[in-house]
Amino acid sequence: MTLAGLIGFGKIALYANFLSPIGLGAYSFSLLLLAYGISICSLGLYEGALGVFPVWYGQNFDCRVQTTRNQILGFLCFSGIIFCLLSSASLFLDSILPLNWLSILLVCAFSSVSTFFLVLLADIRSRLMTLQFGIFMLARGALSLIAGSLLARSYGYIGILSSEICITLFLTIILAVIEIEKIGFARPDFAALIPIFRIGFPLMLNGAVTNTASSIDRFFVIAALGTDAFGQYSFAMIIASGGAMLQAILYQQIGPEILYKVGQGLSAAQILKKVNRFIFALFLLAVICAYPTFYAAHRVIPLYFSEYYQSLSIFPVVYIGATFSALSVYENFAVALGKTEYVLALNSLIICGVGFASYIFIQHGVSILTFASVYASGRLLYFLATLLMAFWAVNQLPRGDGI
Repeated sequence: MTLAGLIGFGKIALYANFLSPIGLGAYSFSLLLLAYGISICSLGLYEGALGVFPVWYGQNFDCRVQTTRNQILGFLCFSGIIFCLLSSASLFLDSILPLNWLSILLVCAFSSVSTFFLVLLADIRSRLMTLQFGIFMLARGALSLIAGSLLARSYGYIGILSSEICITLFLTIILAVIEIEKIGFARPDFAALIPIFRIGFPLMLNGAVTNTASSIDRFFVIAALGTDAFGQYSFAMIIASGGAMLQAILYQQIGPEILYKVGQGLSAAQILKKVNRFIFALFLLAVICAYPTFYAAHRVIPLYFSEYYQSLSIFPVVYIGATFSALSVYENFAVALGKTEYVLALNSLIICGVGFASYIFIQHGVSILTFASVYASGRLLYFLATLLMAFWAVNQLPRGDGI
């Protein structure tokens, strides 16, 4: 998973060699829409499958998993077709949207294909086939990167999107043939799918809110400054992608450890002190690495990415935001308390705050530096809020008690 994350991290930098800022901006905005497209297509069925299938496999209800999975696939066929048909409305919105109608159709098709791929991955992941899961994720990233690079020079971001759709569809077929038993498309029994919806739909909404909280500034950039400026902004956001990758690694390592120790009844205060020491050490490391990072950027970008020289002006600000984004692991204490609604409420407040600030700035004239500052401020506020939330969680308990 870490290697697959590294491939995703380097994707924008590689494609920047072949795409102009306008092309890179259009591709980055397509990926931004893709996350919402997957949520719309699945309506939480993917998240629900991840929550239910492992339990059913553990109870040896294999036939129940297979029946429900095939009904989910049948539902995805229907929802994918409807979603792609509705996207034809982009023909009439061509003057409003920053993408042309073909790009939007490709995003819709990519969303539908990706949802099938993710549901099948949920099946093998639920059977604890971690190696196979990692291989398919790595293959998707590597093959998409190779195919996208080959097509980018001739066909631009349209070629990249098309190649990623084809690679995802190819791996979905391979996955279905090799690893999935008794696969098929069944007519959905909505009564049987209700337990999946109950678990998955709130998780899907929470994921969409979290995603919006961390990316709402990008919507305002493209709305206020256009696709060219968004390409510059997206190039600088390579640092933010690195921060998100580091945050994912920390979640995989620190998050489960916090919850495990909490489950053992260890002192909440002691757990928080250990996490604080670790986060402080990472913060110092980020401070130490700041100057070498900026020095390397000022050397490399003018030589190899001269079209993106404007993005250098926002690198330090984005670096600050990416640092605090990577260190925001304290929400796990709220999860341990069963107060996940606090995290949802906090992300909603971040969306409102960043959205309101961006709207005000737009009225007075802005640059990409303004939006980068809004992004960094939002990440800093989220870090501080989750830190205070963790201290609050600890103070709710008598000294020496676990959460």
